[in-house]
Amino acid sequence: MVVCFFNCAAFGQTVIGAGTIQVSTLGHVFSPANMVGGPTVKDLFIDQQHSSGGGGVIGSVSANLDTNHQFAITITAPPGSKFLIHVPASGSVQFGGSLAWSSFDGFYAYDTGSVTATFNGLGGSAPSFGNAGARIAQNHLTFGFSSLNSSPFSGDISFTSVTLTGTALTANLGTGILDYHPSTNSANVFYAIYYPPFSQTSDPGRFVKIIPVPTLQIASRPSGVTVSWPTDFTNWVLEATIQLGATNSWTTVTNKPIVSGTNFIVTNAVVQPNRYYRMRAQ
Repeated sequence: MVVCFFNCAAFGQTVIGAGTIQVSTLGHVFSPANMVGGPTVKDLFIDQQHSSGGGGVIGSVSANLDTNHQFAITITAPPGSKFLIHVPASGSVQFGGSLAWSSFDGFYAYDTGSVTATFNGLGGSAPSFGNAGARIAQNHLTFGFSSLNSSPFSGDISFTSVTLTGTALTANLGTGILDYHPSTNSANVFYAIYYPPFSQTSDPGRFVKIIPVPTLQIASRPSGVTVSWPTDFTNWVLEATIQLGATNSWTTVTNKPIVSGTNFIVTNAVVQPNRYYRMRAQ
């Protein structure tokens, strides 16, 4: 199931909103080694052709490229869920793909620019994206992400959504608002890719999952502050920090949880400064 919401006038004067794609099923493709290179495993967040068995699709958008030189698309997990990328042992993963919208498909000269990614609900360290992956045709007939390749990462990450923003400065040609549709000149995919050992001949399976996110409850008690979450989430750990946004500031809460009814409960002493809590999938 894929739900798309569009707000083409969103994000102010300089950012074209190319949609929020809610993805509830992921595509999956294993490609064995061949004369060109080694085996690959792709788990797809967006697959316009649905050739991978899942993934979302992009839709049409109206935009004015005379005055707007940025565009953004958001890929999100269903409410109460998040994406978990588990990097196989001794391996690395990176994002990849391309997305494009066209008023009229063709091959044109382009103004190119950078791609940035904003991860919401991030657990782990986010990768960076390229400086030349965004482009707008100089005649304004097409725009999009020609390359969504990220830097490789070797640690697991999780996130509720990612917003990809492209920036490519363009001239005011007086073309006004045009209707753009998913381009047939682009693969229109966004995926995470893993490179298994060259000797891998069978599909090792998915390494990206959509997982439910536990809801934390915090209460003040005479014995201290209690933090609780449902016992369904046995493979999650409680983490705390005293400062939001600080790099690598989250630490595991070592107090052992007890079971009360259908919840795990951890009791912590009331101390200064304040603490913030989150759950992280193991």
